[in-house]
Amino acid sequence: MIDFTKLEEKTVTLARLDPLGTKIYLAKGEIVGCSGFNKGTLIGCSLAAHIKVPDARECMRKLDDFGSHLSMVYGDYTREVQDLAVCWASGYLCNLIFMWRSIERIQTLESLRPGRP
Repeated sequence: MIDFTKLEEKTVTLARLDPLGTKIYLAKGEIVGCSGFNKGTLIGCSLAAHIKVPDARECMRKLDDFGSHLSMVYGDYTREVQDLAVCWASGYLCNLIFMWRSIERIQTLESLRPGRP
């Protein structure tokens, strides 16, 4: 188990896709505490990080559309996630994934041809 408060890095990036995968919630925060380390209480999602965000009310309002379980990574990666979201929204990332899968299929079919080593 990790006690989040004992790590040197306190800045975290939070992200979550909406259920349709068309919007992303993104926030930067700071670890200010954690809970769930009591012996015998670690059941399911009982371990929690307490994160201070710039506007807690706005965060909670937005999470109504996204859900309450967020991905968290140490450090400020908001710019990288924003860049990824732009690629996703433009279809560039989807096209890249489709092309990669198509290349994999072609390579697999080529390897099945008779007379191929």
